[in-house]
Amino acid sequence: MVPDQQLRDIVLPGLHAQPGMRYAYAGRTGASNLGPRLVASVWEFDGGGEQPPGHLIGLLPFEGVAVMSDVTLELVPLVVNLPFESAEEPRILRVFRGQTRPGGLETYIEAARDGTYDDVLAQHGPAAMFVGVQQPDRFLSVSVWTAWENIEAATGGNLREPIGTRHSQHLSAGNVEHYEIVPDSMFRTGHTELSR
Repeated sequence: MVPDQQLRDIVLPGLHAQPGMRYAYAGRTGASNLGPRLVASVWEFDGGGEQPPGHLIGLLPFEGVAVMSDVTLELVPLVVNLPFESAEEPRILRVFRGQTRPGGLETYIEAARDGTYDDVLAQHGPAAMFVGVQQPDRFLSVSVWTAWENIEAATGGNLREPIGTRHSQHLSAGNVEHYEIVPDSMFRTGHTELSR
């Protein structure tokens, strides 16, 4: 079974069946069977049992040769949760890991949230934007896009310089990874209205 089929037929249905799973996106570095895959998911928990309370964003990167081989799991508390309704099928998953200047995390998060709304209203924003935090000054953002042109308009980054981002004055470090969304792999439970 090829990696993308493993994601669609085994990995993602298994995630969807779990309580609290709200959104999931599977990405690949290319259509080749050899490249790594990544699953980004958003979870909501009520604090019962052994599950942590609140919302989390999770990343599961693995090499797609055998189902769930070489898996590492990264979980962070969610502070921005903006899935929007989109007429177009999202095609690009953008993962940004950053570090703000000391004391600047809340300011950056607020600027990122406001900027996302502005971009969506200007019709070049993401189809979804999720940001999790790793105190005291690190964050992880996962955004979902329908076209490279929108990424360029919203972040300043492009295929030649993909690390571009707005609000860079608040940052001391950052790294960007882009993935092609695996066809027929998304799971979504709703969307955010544009009014703030």
